[in-house]
Amino acid sequence: EALRGPAAEALATQARDLSAVAGDLRDLDVQIDEVLRPRAAQGGADAAGFATLAAALEARRGDARARLRAALTGAQGRALLFDLSAFVALRGWLRPADHGQTAGLARPAQKTAVKALDRLWKKARRAAPEALAPDAADTPRHALREDLKKLRYAVEFLSPAFAPKAAKPFRRRLKRLQDAFGALNDGAVAERLFAGEAPPAAEDPAAQRAAGRLLGALAVQAEADREAARDGWQALVDEPRFWR
Repeated sequence: EALRGPAAEALATQARDLSAVAGDLRDLDVQIDEVLRPRAAQGGADAAGFATLAAALEARRGDARARLRAALTGAQGRALLFDLSAFVALRGWLRPADHGQTAGLARPAQKTAVKALDRLWKKARRAAPEALAPDAADTPRHALREDLKKLRYAVEFLSPAFAPKAAKPFRRRLKRLQDAFGALNDGAVAERLFAGEAPPAAEDPAAQRAAGRLLGALAVQAEADREAARDGWQALVDEPRFWR
């Protein structure tokens, strides 16, 4: 909290914009390299259809990669690097009119870490019941996934303020839970790609048959992933919070 302010918020906005561009490429990487190509390599009646789907997505991946490279090497990426460097070099977190900030900056790192981790943990716990319900929609599930991602980054960044290795069990549980949510997210991305507007290789019957089989298999897998997410969440809740 002592570091927050207009300058930090502006940096966060710039980083989120770049992250969105990177996310588009990441989703295509997963669908092509981890979902479609392995199925094409297995052979079988739908191998050709899976290969056609992968090839159709390659053009989209090329466009997404070009957009990301342009963003990183162009004005958008350069602005973030420059502004971040200025923020660090010029101590952009200082707020001269905020006389209470000095006390916050002087607070011991461990106390600051406890407060930050408590806040993120409570936010995740509030989101969990709706996100883990059997009939949960994608939106609350995605929101919890984002909360868990922030919690994990905070755990990794702040754990040195505590006893060595104290965070390992909690971090291990958190990673397993994230893996389950990641699999659910990849399934949702596949649904949008292959059953949404402008699906790849829409004119190819073999490709569309393969897409249907893929979505059916992912729907079955999603049931197991949801169960893994519920089990993983309970295991995380039962794991002692190392910062307490």
